[in-house]
Amino acid sequence: MSTTGLQTGQEAQRTLVRAARVVDATGTTADGWVLVVGDTIHATGSGPEAPAADRVVDLGDAVLTPGFVDLHGHGGATEAYEDDSFDRSLAMHRSHGTTRSVLSLVANPVPALAASLDRVRAVMATDPLVLGVHLEGPFLSPHNKGAHNESFLIDPTPAAVDALLGAGEGVIRQVTIAPELPGALDAVRRFVDAGVTVAVGHTVGTYDQARAAFDAGATILTHACNAMPGLHHRAPGPIGAAVADDRVTLELILDAVHVHPVWRTRSSGRRRVVWR
Repeated sequence: MSTTGLQTGQEAQRTLVRAARVVDATGTTADGWVLVVGDTIHATGSGPEAPAADRVVDLGDAVLTPGFVDLHGHGGATEAYEDDSFDRSLAMHRSHGTTRSVLSLVANPVPALAASLDRVRAVMATDPLVLGVHLEGPFLSPHNKGAHNESFLIDPTPAAVDALLGAGEGVIRQVTIAPELPGALDAVRRFVDAGVTVAVGHTVGTYDQARAAFDAGATILTHACNAMPGLHHRAPGPIGAAVADDRVTLELILDAVHVHPVWRTRSSGRRRVVWR
């Protein structure tokens, strides 16, 4: 974090935040505290002994956690990120602890996606908490389209890829591609070369096709286990390709409906898992 707003030579304010439980990457600490100097976390600890501070904020029985980073969400509060305005959606997510958002767009014609990218670009100019866009389409399999409109699904031709990269410069952060589509591997490389993270998803592809996409630069499996072939002992499919590859992050929808809860517990030792 930066120290924006501090004048040269001005001493940063020291704020001590106390909570019944503090959660961080190492686990949960009871009777914890966090020392913030300016807008930077300076130290953490537990117990009554703590560094001196200009201000103490006691959260009582509350749980203090890092802010959530939402990498795959389509809206909320009756709004979608394709709408002309999605202020209520962002406010709803932030009220539940989301501090950064990548806005996911569903499949649409390329001109409509370009218009959505322009709207998000305008929001990003004034809202640093919006990190950009995830294009979950239009390069998806019509045979595993999920909720996407099949009439808007297309192959990732060079022309379509270039059109989206041109419209989404500085805005597109991620794109999901079905690796079995014609031109998919070239599209993966083109997006990666442009600095866009590529995911495999909404696919009927095989293990070999998914592995080829990962070798080409894809690094995420979009909502693992959903909208893709399941695991089979002779045909491990995209799930098997992702689980076997330490370069790949598995995105899991943890609502106990989309995937069995065992995926959460068995994935806990894996370094690259995103819970959605």
